[in-house]
Amino acid sequence: MASYAVILAGGVGLRAGGDMPKQFRSVCGRPLLWWSIKTFMEADPQMRIVLVMHPDYADLWQRLMADLPEAERIGCLMTYGGSTRCESVANGLECVASHVAAEKPQAGSPQEVVVLIHDGARPLLTAPMIRRGIEALRQGCGAIPALASVNSLRRLTDLDEPLTESRSESVPRAEYVEVQTPQIFYLEDIRRAYAKGLAECGAAAFTDDASVAEYAGMQINLYEGLPANIKVTHADDFVIAEALLARRIQMSADEADSKASTAT
Repeated sequence: MASYAVILAGGVGLRAGGDMPKQFRSVCGRPLLWWSIKTFMEADPQMRIVLVMHPDYADLWQRLMADLPEAERIGCLMTYGGSTRCESVANGLECVASHVAAEKPQAGSPQEVVVLIHDGARPLLTAPMIRRGIEALRQGCGAIPALASVNSLRRLTDLDEPLTESRSESVPRAEYVEVQTPQIFYLEDIRRAYAKGLAECGAAAFTDDASVAEYAGMQINLYEGLPANIKVTHADDFVIAEALLARRIQMSADEADSKASTAT
């Protein structure tokens, strides 16, 4: 079974501030996008990485990679994004399909190719989370990470009005979960779902890959997400991501020191 991570990194990230798109900004000394790539490789060193990127920033990414120590430069396939998230995912899936066709003896039949679609602005996923998702996929056609909501929720009833002027009503929190990425599918299943969804509804009709898959009639399983797996969107999110990653780095260093001490 071959696996591909399709990482969406085509936005410009204006809400996050800064002088470059958020996925390229430094977090703990590395580009934010690099942390997701590193984690996928930790989960499966044989996994291929497909970056879906705005063409204007492809050269910037190459320069950022060249500045890293050689051992940290992770080779990736690259394709360009579309004007919407759905179009960008579809481009990423076609890149995977082309690579699978070129390496069919190694990749196996199309149904054996697993695709993990991930937002590049979520740098705090973990290898165990990725492995949980792949295991959950075996029970259905798709698997997505979810968390029970810890906030009270309300439903807007006047969608055409600004938030502060809209009417709303409370909804039972227990009936809802918050959805994260990576969302995981078999390649040919999700390619067919995207072809159907885009042709019949257009890109604006869907908010994530699971909604596309569900429209096509696929069974979606949930697997346990992570509270730390935040999507870096606003300037304050960088502060949170930096703190959480720094803590992980320190914990890994402490663990390595402990193992070294035990070995001696």
